[in-house]
Amino acid sequence: MGCSEALLAYYATVETSLSRRGYRVAIFLDLKAAFDTVNHGALLSLLELSMTPFPLCKIIKYVYQNSSCTVFANGECGEPFKLRKA
Repeated sequence: MGCSEALLAYYATVETSLSRRGYRVAIFLDLKAAFDTVNHGALLSLLELSMTPFPLCKIIKYVYQNSSCTVFANGECGEPFKLRKA
């Protein structure tokens, strides 16, 4: 899903929620090269020490541990593979 499609899907979700008098919470993360040279374990420890809510620490840890990538070349998608820090 591209950025435009994601934005339209988000807008539709918000519109539906508002029409039902509900609410939504949205978090937007741009992880492109985010903290790519930082020790992830140290970063997570600092987040915990700084009283960052546990659920948020858990989400960040999950993202770092479960990131994957797919290579698209010559009109074909390769098999996804897990990313790991070099």
